Amino acid sequence: MKNIKKLLGIMMAATVLVGCGKSSDDSVKDSSPEAGQTVEESKEEDAAAFGEKTASENPLSDDTKAKIDALDTNYKKVNWDVVYSAPDNDGIVISETAYFDKQDSLHNILVVAYTNVSDQAVKFSCEGYIENASGDVVADIFESDVELGPNNTIAIKYDSEYDEPSGNVRWNNFSVEPSDKEYVPYEINTELTKKDQFYYIEATYSSDSEIDSMFMPMGYGYVLDKDGHIIGGGEEENIPGDTVNTWAETYEGENADTVFFKNIYNH
Repeated sequence: MKNIKKLLGIMMAATVLVGCGKSSDDSVKDSSPEAGQTVEESKEEDAAAFGEKTASENPLSDDTKAKIDALDTNYKKVNWDVVYSAPDNDGIVISETAYFDKQDSLHNILVVAYTNVSDQAVKFSCEGYIENASGDVVADIFESDVELGPNNTIAIKYDSEYDEPSGNVRWNNFSVEPSDKEYVPYEINTELTKKDQFYYIEATYSSDSEIDSMFMPMGYGYVLDKDGHIIGGGEEENIPGDTVNTWAETYEGENADTVFFKNIYNH
């Protein structure tokens, strides 16, 4: 009888030891941070990068990347979060960045820049749907016959209200065709000024060609912080007013630069 009890005791101890051991299932992953990592850093690595899905579906060719890198315009002042090629249109580069508009609407904003890296003036139309991290649509993109001169950019903001955009856009359509407009090369200077209680972005242009202000399209101006991130701005108030009311009473010292995007052409 004593031998039987002793044998049972040994078997129970062995069972406990097996239960406390490391799982033999290799599919179980250790989610704890690696040495030197914080929990937050570990989570950031696991999360999908901003716009990763859309960028992987529409990668830049080496030639297009070289062209966008060679630009010397306001486009290069902005710290874009993701850059990729327009669907089925390698001559148009799409760049995105997001920010929370804490000075005006208290909404999440996605700024999408469309840059023509070809040497021909074009116009584009597009339809897209902005997603959040869960893949839900939080804002729409509908643009029609937007004029875009060679090596020029137009940067349009889209309001996703209380949903944070993931940078992924479901592009249903993106068509590009030659423009019949006469594009006017120009240089632009911007300044952030305060009138009454709000900050304004004011733009001035200079060109070797005559500019017909009657045919100026909408312009968009933005305020940047010291790292090139957009922190405010939007579309100009009046055409051809060349002024954007940011509706911000203060930027708490974060503002470091301004940019303005506009395509100027003669009809």
